[in-house]
Amino acid sequence: MSHIKQIQEIRERARKQITEGAVTSDYALDRKQVIGILNEALATEIVCVLRYKFHYFMASGLHSQAVKEEFKEHADDEQEHADQIAERIKQLGGKPEMNPSVLTSRSHSEYKEGTSLTDMIREDLIAERIAIESYREIIQFLGDKDPTSKRLMEQILAKEEEHADDMADLLFATEPATGEGSRNLYFPDEVPAASNEATSVGKKTGETKERCVEDEPERKLSWAIDEDTTGFSRMVSDWRTGFILEAVEGATRVTAESVFEPKGMLIRLIGPIVKHKFHQTQASILTALKQASERTSQGR
Repeated sequence: MSHIKQIQEIRERARKQITEGAVTSDYALDRKQVIGILNEALATEIVCVLRYKFHYFMASGLHSQAVKEEFKEHADDEQEHADQIAERIKQLGGKPEMNPSVLTSRSHSEYKEGTSLTDMIREDLIAERIAIESYREIIQFLGDKDPTSKRLMEQILAKEEEHADDMADLLFATEPATGEGSRNLYFPDEVPAASNEATSVGKKTGETKERCVEDEPERKLSWAIDEDTTGFSRMVSDWRTGFILEAVEGATRVTAESVFEPKGMLIRLIGPIVKHKFHQTQASILTALKQASERTSQGR
């Protein structure tokens, strides 16, 4: 068959099937099944919008304003996702299901209100993680047979992963124990002049990896914190800590010194929370480093 003949047949099919919209005869998947799956994703997004909106209006407390703004931003993002999915369902010849009586049963995540600011953040993080896992499965199912729907879900997935990271950072700011499970970034022999120290922040026990960056005998000793499993380093950058030594009336005054740069505007806005958790982390690290310095001095 010539190329011109093929073009003519495509044109004829397009005219005969004009009511089918964007769906052509070579669509490789079960259209009804895809529409059903996308309606589940739509329900998930709408429930997320409602939950984030509720949390936005109900969040209260000394440090709630910055968190409220994050809730509002996420609600707006989820609404955009819902609109995009609904539009794709319509393109496939389906009906976006928005009946309130069936939304919660179709949604992959639950509508959980929470009883405190921390509960709200935790419930949103759980919902985001559920959405991430289910959307990955949807993307795998769509494969190369529906590239348009696949690209849409990949874009939404990337945003949900960003949301989950935001919620994890906020949750650490109110509950440091969530820092558990951070992966190691270096092996011990990859970090020059590094040491590993046990660290405790509240009820959370973790480990830090420090690298000596300044050593002025009897004057100053500083370490760069390359890694910590308490989760604090996820919120800050350029984190250094150490001691300044001063001779005072026959004795030595030791002053602890730590500096860091907050990561992003959100962390700056919740500065009081971050500072409180930082002081806990700093006290534990400096205690451990002091013990390490004493062991080093004894070994000389």
